Amino acid sequence: MLGVVPALLLSLSVGCGPSSGAGDTAPDGGAPLGEGGTEGGTDGGTGDGATSPTCTVLGTNVLADDVKELSNLSVAGNSLVFLSADLTLATPPGIEKIQQDGTGRTALYTPAGNRRVHSLHVAGDRVFFFESDTAAAVPVDELWSMPVAGGTPTRLGTDDFGDRRFVGSDATYLYVSYVTNAPIGARFDRIDMTTGAVQNVAIVTDRGTATQASLSGNDIFFFAGGVGGNANVSDIFRFDKSGSGVTPTILPGGTDALCDSRLGGLYATPTKLACGFGGIKAGGRDGSGIGVVVPRDQLHPSSTILVGSDAEMLYLLDREQTAKGTGTLRKVASSGGALLPVACDLSTVQNPLINAVFPVQNEYEVVIGSSDVFWVEHRGSSPSTKWFVRRAPK
Repeated sequence: MLGVVPALLLSLSVGCGPSSGAGDTAPDGGAPLGEGGTEGGTDGGTGDGATSPTCTVLGTNVLADDVKELSNLSVAGNSLVFLSADLTLATPPGIEKIQQDGTGRTALYTPAGNRRVHSLHVAGDRVFFFESDTAAAVPVDELWSMPVAGGTPTRLGTDDFGDRRFVGSDATYLYVSYVTNAPIGARFDRIDMTTGAVQNVAIVTDRGTATQASLSGNDIFFFAGGVGGNANVSDIFRFDKSGSGVTPTILPGGTDALCDSRLGGLYATPTKLACGFGGIKAGGRDGSGIGVVVPRDQLHPSSTILVGSDAEMLYLLDREQTAKGTGTLRKVASSGGALLPVACDLSTVQNPLINAVFPVQNEYEVVIGSSDVFWVEHRGSSPSTKWFVRRAPK
């Protein structure tokens, strides 16, 4: 289970315009918070915050006012695939698909009986997901797949898994991570997408859960803290996805050298590794030559959170006004330069869910496609919270 960072309670000023969507007006997500309100948990904005003459770039709704909790958002050609959880528990979490223009919402798969889908990953024209039988004495995850176009799921291989998390994929393999107990550490495996055969790629011992793990090119990056008496230690690791049982390389300087904050935001570009929560730094993918991309703002640590990368562009979330529906998504070149607006009418951006239940509050449901950025928002306070899938040109 990934460690969950406590939500920061922040609300500071940044101006932006109202939300927009094809054929919809500003959605009703509950009363906005005033100055000094909190951002995080189930609170969200209405998406109708005060306008600003300096910000006119607005997002568009793909899916609006949904009562199901949405997570695991993935781009699949011209479609989006996601996991939806019915909070009334009338049905178990299921896999759905919608066209990027907001049409053609389809239920791809809903498990029956005591079966539960925990997470999904799209690779090519297939959806891969972990599912378990919760009625078993010791439930274990099984790996299943199905076509994005729809069809009957089939089990991939015969291995049983537990608490795996998808890291990425290439043309042949899925890459997953999980915690080990004997020895204590983090392990990374690759799974053949055709046969289901499992191979160990890397393992690091005497560490906690691997966080911010991602595949970039041939490399997998992550950071992990120490355990026991070394709990104050945190390092960034790198290893080649083609290895076998390798020990990941520790990059110089520890997490603090690149990240300043250990709250998250670790992403690679083809030439750099960047990190930031409150400010952004970037250096070589070997940890060398670290420089400042966006200066750290000590008074506004929630204003610059690295949430993704695309080619040499870094995407940043400013969530200080998301409770009012005026949060901002921006981008900047990994070498530095002007901060460019992507959308500036964001409400609270959803955290990824583990086992369709537990939020990872230092990561965000932001996905970068071929031409657009997509993200999941939630608005309003429980029990009237509504979920949205939104988009903006990247």
